[in-house]
Amino acid sequence: MAQLYAQPYVADSASVISHLKSANSLSAFNYRFASPSANALIIASSTDPVAGIIANGGVGSAQPITLVVGGITELKMGGACSFGEALIADASGFGLASAADNNNVGAYAMEKSSGSGDIIKVMAAAAQRY
Repeated sequence: MAQLYAQPYVADSASVISHLKSANSLSAFNYRFASPSANALIIASSTDPVAGIIANGGVGSAQPITLVVGGITELKMGGACSFGEALIADASGFGLASAADNNNVGAYAMEKSSGSGDIIKVMAAAAQRY
């Protein structure tokens, strides 16, 4: 019997890139920001440009993953934020409210977060500078 995996919410109108492959399994990193590195996707650090949000990290190394680059999806937060705030990645790829100018914004909050571990709906906006 095939094993079932919970899939993050991705709106039908979202812009996604499917069937990308990473050198490692990213299944534990669903709902996090990702950044391109060499020929693979890695979890974004706070200074890397954001390529998108991992919506399906695959089930093993070199397996297809889905990356949301625009539209409504979900993001796991590393801190609190308010509706409409610009979100950047922390060193683990979790979302943080952008507190300064000239950051690599990866999404905008579509609902508030009370703190670390919350999964909220966001408008993905890969590769934005704010």
